[in-house]
Amino acid sequence: MKKGMILGFALSLLICFPFAATAGILGTELAAEFAAAGSKTGDIYDVIVLINNPENSHPDGVLTRGELLTALMTRARISQQPVLEQIQAAEGADSARVVDYRSLWIVNAIALTADRSTILSISKNLAVKKVVLDKPIPLPKTWESTAIRSSSAYEWSLENMKIPEVAEQYGLDGSGVIVGHLDTGVDASHPDLEGKIVNWKDFTAEPSETPVDTNGHGTHTAGTIAGGSASGKQIGAAPGAKLVVGRVFATGSTTGEILLSGMQWIADPDGDPATDDAPAMCCNSWGGGDSPERRELYKQAIQTWLDAGVIPIFANGNSGPWKRTTGLPGGFLNVISVGATKKNNKIAFFSSRGPIKWDGIDRIKPDVSAPGSGVRSAKPGGGYTSMSGTSMACPNVTGLVALMKQAAPSLTTEFASQVLQETALDMGSAGKDNKYGAGVVNGLAAIEKLKEIMRLTE
Repeated sequence: MKKGMILGFALSLLICFPFAATAGILGTELAAEFAAAGSKTGDIYDVIVLINNPENSHPDGVLTRGELLTALMTRARISQQPVLEQIQAAEGADSARVVDYRSLWIVNAIALTADRSTILSISKNLAVKKVVLDKPIPLPKTWESTAIRSSSAYEWSLENMKIPEVAEQYGLDGSGVIVGHLDTGVDASHPDLEGKIVNWKDFTAEPSETPVDTNGHGTHTAGTIAGGSASGKQIGAAPGAKLVVGRVFATGSTTGEILLSGMQWIADPDGDPATDDAPAMCCNSWGGGDSPERRELYKQAIQTWLDAGVIPIFANGNSGPWKRTTGLPGGFLNVISVGATKKNNKIAFFSSRGPIKWDGIDRIKPDVSAPGSGVRSAKPGGGYTSMSGTSMACPNVTGLVALMKQAAPSLTTEFASQVLQETALDMGSAGKDNKYGAGVVNGLAAIEKLKEIMRLTE
């Protein structure tokens, strides 16, 4: 999309925008909150105001990453203007009514903290599609676990995934690959991670200008992706990779606004669409339950990542062993979702199971599984700990995808998912199932398959 086309795209928004036919509506969770409050006034709510995308406003055709992001930013700036003007007017009339607001372009939405009367008034604006409650989102539960011994120079989890064979036979270590990481932060001075953090941003309430992790979850997952062997055993699947780290959890919970802001940053870390600085993929060891609001909130962000060339990899959730416990965004069909297995390659009891229903049809989740029970990795302060959760399985797959990206720089989400599934060790019912997905990832088989496909398409 050239400059003239972008201008035409922007003008088309102005032309079609006034003809929006319906006002926005309240999400069911927000409506329930308002009903429970009764006639009480003065309460402040955190909401996400989703904006109507005018007809044909999503850019079509083959665009560069920069052209795509510019078009999305233009769409947000123009279509959000009537709502922003209304918010600013309410703020000017009574500053107690509007506490804070932030414009987002990755989902064409406005994060708003305001009183009920302001939110109700804004919901009637013709530019508004829906107003959803921004509920606290908990950090997935993980468990400290007993260390599992390994007889080689690699942790057992990497042995199970055939990472030593990948390194020995193909010389792959993730060098040249930039990996996104949205989590609780990172201890950048850890011996296994020192020098590997190339970009950092803190989206939490009290942001730190320099990398920090007061929880430990993020340092552990970062170590599993790109950690070295300072302890005498390699902890990361792709020790040559570099990390772009966004801190989106400071404590045990966060908000949709923070997560979406982090996802937006991953798509364009320096805020300049003209520079190609987005990571090749992003590890997301977080998620939550399924709801229409959650589907609405994240589907645009996921699609923007895909369009911008960022491979989305998500933990499938820790609500097993019951069926239909896959969380979102892991439950989206266009992401790679990961279940957790034990050293014997059996599914971990806590690993969430599918199916998940889309358009009235049950779909299998997770897509693949990986070691996630008793995984040893880094902890803040320079030490190590063993943890269990699909949070631990997700970075194992992310590290493997980094090796695949090194081997095949044109790797896409669809291609990566296909290869991972076709080469996985089938451990459940024959074929893809709702415990393991396609099976436990096999790094050596995946790289061999990737190389074979590349040879056939040369």
